[in-house]
Amino acid sequence: MRTSESPELSIVFVNYRSVLSLEKALFSIRNSDIRADRMEIIVANNDVSEVEQVRKLSGRFSFEMITLPENRGFGGAANVATTKAKGKIIGFLNPDAELIGGSLETLLAFFRTRPEVGIVGGRLVSKSGSPEKWSVGKSITLFRLIRNKSVIFRVREYWESGHSVAVGWVSGGALFIRRNLFKELNGFDERFFLYFEDMDLCIRAGRSGFRVVSYPFLVFQHEGGASRDSDSSRKQAYYESQDRFFMKHRPCWEGALVRFFRSKFFIS
Repeated sequence: MRTSESPELSIVFVNYRSVLSLEKALFSIRNSDIRADRMEIIVANNDVSEVEQVRKLSGRFSFEMITLPENRGFGGAANVATTKAKGKIIGFLNPDAELIGGSLETLLAFFRTRPEVGIVGGRLVSKSGSPEKWSVGKSITLFRLIRNKSVIFRVREYWESGHSVAVGWVSGGALFIRRNLFKELNGFDERFFLYFEDMDLCIRAGRSGFRVVSYPFLVFQHEGGASRDSDSSRKQAYYESQDRFFMKHRPCWEGALVRFFRSKFFIS
């Protein structure tokens, strides 16, 4: 697939210790229904140890490669990649998210016919086909964290929906956004090194008057944890971003209680 000079869709991957998964993801995109002249692919490489492997892939899949001198985190690398993006729609895909169902052309048509929609999230599923839990939903609050851990309250499982539904946020594992809106929002907040940058972006899009929609007709098999980072390092990054999210979007007392409950009851 050649890189188009005037694409409608720009697909952005951020690679970090996941080059083997990236190859599968690129293959799935190359074999999708979208015409070559309507799409470009950009890979931001956050891992200097995989530069040569990613470069070899670029010869097979014809994408633009951007190598960062250090790990900038997902948001930082994604922001750099989007400075090269020319598409009206930008799609952020995890390297371990393999397109297995649905139409990218239909997704673009959805954006064209729904001007009120700013962000669309694809469906993430496991190898068995089960929808990935907590990959879409309402914005997190202290009450929702407690409710999500409770067996008493019934949580509305948006990830199970078979039709498009307006939500508070969608996962950055398969997130599509209007390029003009992304620029208006100044991209991802790079203070979120990893985790919660997608929820933050969706909240800001909603405050700008755009709807965020879960779109289950575009399906990605998500491996999860493909970067080979340790569980402890991922958990630390998650908690740091969770604390930053509550500081930015919620009252101070909520953040303090989240930290208290997390230390006492492992709520996350």
